Amino acid sequence: MKMARLLRPIAATVATLLFLASVALSQGAPNSPIMEQRTGVMIQADNAIRRLAAMATGRALFDREQAKHDRRILIRTTRAIPGLYRQKPNAPSRASQGIWLRWTEFRNRSKRATQAARNLNTRSPETLQSGMPDLVRACLGCHDQFRLKTHAK
Repeated sequence: MKMARLLRPIAATVATLLFLASVALSQGAPNSPIMEQRTGVMIQADNAIRRLAAMATGRALFDREQAKHDRRILIRTTRAIPGLYRQKPNAPSRASQGIWLRWTEFRNRSKRATQAARNLNTRSPETLQSGMPDLVRACLGCHDQFRLKTHAK
């Protein structure tokens, strides 16, 4: 019973993140090489978070090797984000102009996400579960600040 109460906030946060990612991915194909790279990195991160969240909440069997692999993906992808956003796109983008107006904050948020990924302990579902909220908060916080909002049609 206590474990179920602990899992609810994580599951709700992960569900929100997954919803935001699915909305982003449904907005159409990228239309430039940099947009393709950005989208590819975000899809890799999203897939890794989905697998880790499923293992942390018991919706999937825990696989320590897969969890370690997904942790490495998240470290790599979050670390790559500032480089992918260094230049403004010439094409329509979901990125807010705030990225370039508040570059230091954007870069620091990326660093926090990378640190949260590094801090994930992939030894067991319980240790993984304890680190997921920080990771999800880091991702959602950046998306809230630096991603244009979409409206459901």
